[in-house]
Amino acid sequence: MSEKKPSPIVNNEEIERIIEQLPKIDYFWNKIQLYQWEGFWSTLTTVKAAMVFKATFKSKPNDVLLASFMKTGSTWLKAICVSIMQDSIKNSDNCKIIYITRNPKDTIISMWHFFNYDCKRLEDLSPLEEVVEYFCKGVHPYWEESKKMPQKILFLKYEDLKIDHKKEVAKIALFLGKPFGNEEDLEIVLNKCSLERLKNLEVNKSGSILSYAHNNAFFRKGFVGDWKNHMAPEMEEQLDKITELKLQGSGLEL
Repeated sequence: MSEKKPSPIVNNEEIERIIEQLPKIDYFWNKIQLYQWEGFWSTLTTVKAAMVFKATFKSKPNDVLLASFMKTGSTWLKAICVSIMQDSIKNSDNCKIIYITRNPKDTIISMWHFFNYDCKRLEDLSPLEEVVEYFCKGVHPYWEESKKMPQKILFLKYEDLKIDHKKEVAKIALFLGKPFGNEEDLEIVLNKCSLERLKNLEVNKSGSILSYAHNNAFFRKGFVGDWKNHMAPEMEEQLDKITELKLQGSGLEL
């Protein structure tokens, strides 16, 4: 019988000790401080939660984890998965992960609008040039893992979901072990989870689940290619170069 490995995080004092030694930077136009832990930059609250989660979380056979960078379609994906999984997943022998990504240029524009949501005057908007500079520092681990373990990790693109939502939602349902029995069931989920319907739900038009963002900030345009209405050619070139460099040889195109 193999010896059980000790938990990597022991207590709050240990967490604080580790955090004190982590690299940190000012991000999002110097409004937020990020800490680098295990290759990722996150806020202090997120890092602490991730440490506890890693040390204590034990997946169950029917668990489904949704993962993404912010403003890449995660709110839409959550609605789709909840609609598909009206009861527990059938015929699943493992925890599953669904990751959604998006064209980096559209991600930046959506994120820029999200964090500028509370600005009352145009001159208060954080410069887009600064956002692009900050953004060009990241990685895509889920893509490689999804190729190694396609039965455990489903890698989605926001653009594919927009262009052929019927095909992609059917793919999600099959991955979750809940394939649609007929076309009518698929259409019900598509109608229930259309971006226009979700955007106009009362719960998404009023109130707030975050201290810094109103609920309606989570649904803006949802367009593919909206970056063309905001970015200068030099920003486009900068992002295209860094994207090509980071994804070189991976087979992933965004």
